[in-house]
Amino acid sequence: MIRESLNANSTFVINYMSPTQGIAFQRRASTGGSAAGVANPTGLTPPYWLRLTRSGNTFTADRSVDGTTWTTLGTTTVTMASSVYVGLVACSMSDGNLMQAAFDQVSVTGQTSPEAPDSLTATAGDGKVDLSWPASSGAASYTVQRATNSGGPYANVAAGLTGTTYSDTSVTNGTTYYYVVTATNSVGTSGASIEAKALPVDPRQAWRLAHFGQVANTGNAANTADPDRDGRSNLLEYAIGSDPSQSDDADAGALGHTADGLHLTFTFSRIAAPALTYTVEAADSPDQAAWSAVWTSTGASNTAGSVTVPDPELIGAHSKRFLRLKVTL
Repeated sequence: MIRESLNANSTFVINYMSPTQGIAFQRRASTGGSAAGVANPTGLTPPYWLRLTRSGNTFTADRSVDGTTWTTLGTTTVTMASSVYVGLVACSMSDGNLMQAAFDQVSVTGQTSPEAPDSLTATAGDGKVDLSWPASSGAASYTVQRATNSGGPYANVAAGLTGTTYSDTSVTNGTTYYYVVTATNSVGTSGASIEAKALPVDPRQAWRLAHFGQVANTGNAANTADPDRDGRSNLLEYAIGSDPSQSDDADAGALGHTADGLHLTFTFSRIAAPALTYTVEAADSPDQAAWSAVWTSTGASNTAGSVTVPDPELIGAHSKRFLRLKVTL
């Protein structure tokens, strides 16, 4: 059978055989119309080879006793879309009664719609999701679709892709996305691939996810929170590469002095985080309202590793001197 859709009232053309009524060539020429016979030769009993050929909107039915020599049953014209359904049908012709039928040596030739890609991989990054899938036989192009709920509804992200990879950069960090891919050729479009999901995150969100199981800047995962009660905020723990779940009584940095002993130094660990601003501040009293910045680092200057910052003031110029590290976004 060839039919335009899977709806019960679809146009169709069928070439079939009955154990008692021979071979029949039928059609439904218009959607919702009645089925009508085109040819019905009698005196033929199974098994037989049957063939149904489409050329544009012209359909031809043939029969054969050996699969080599063919006899044409008839030709008919039915207008159908370029993309159609081709399948095998078994029917008892009696409501409530089941039947069994055996088909073999079945083939479909000519161009058909491609199969959906049989897998899809989504890999999340910072501000992007990289997608890849295996090629589908007969596919001319692919369409990537995306949703924010599993199962859709999906919206097209990219169409007409001729390769089997795509990087979606139109995502928002902290949002989970669900993807499917379809394959297309001149005949039609496949169904959707299996769904793949990904959660793109920025480095701080990835850190929260690893330590707190969430990406939101809330609760124990908030930048200002101190869940291990060691006096270090989560933002500071992130900035110096320490564990927010392990209390650490040591200071975030260590005081020292220059080789000539004339200046204090402050040493701390820094991560490669361009979004952060590291500032070393100085004061003559820990209770001083205004601390002075003696050094700052941000952007590309934030390379990972140990950093030692000298205080530009001479030790001898102050009766007391305090240094501290401040981290901001």
